[in-house]
Amino acid sequence: MKTRYILYILLIFSILFTSCSKTKLEDKLIGDWEKISVGQISEGTTITWTFNADHQLFRTTTRSGIVNIDTAEWSVDNRIAQKNTLSIDNLDQYCDGKHEIHQLNDYLRLQRIEFANGHTDGSFQWNEFEKK
Repeated sequence: MKTRYILYILLIFSILFTSCSKTKLEDKLIGDWEKISVGQISEGTTITWTFNADHQLFRTTTRSGIVNIDTAEWSVDNRIAQKNTLSIDNLDQYCDGKHEIHQLNDYLRLQRIEFANGHTDGSFQWNEFEKK
């Protein structure tokens, strides 16, 4: 009887903990993030991703004084036994899909693990950012 009672309490706490941490995770993500070049950005180019509370993502690319802004949608999937994931939709074929969140503090490290169509073969890609 005690074992069943303890299991119920643990289940309730895990549900409460995961729902709270999803909100905290989203709150940490909201704001401006400047992309750090890991061999993907040409010299003289800056790329900033802005995550808004309404789950809109704005990617601002500045190159030679020309500014280009793309928009997308984002969402977070909070997982208990695995790394949390960030889903990006309607940005471009290079960024759309699921990304594991490896670090989220003053730095954001993402690893794409799945394409938007659900395929995983060849989906590996790193994106690293610094909070502005």
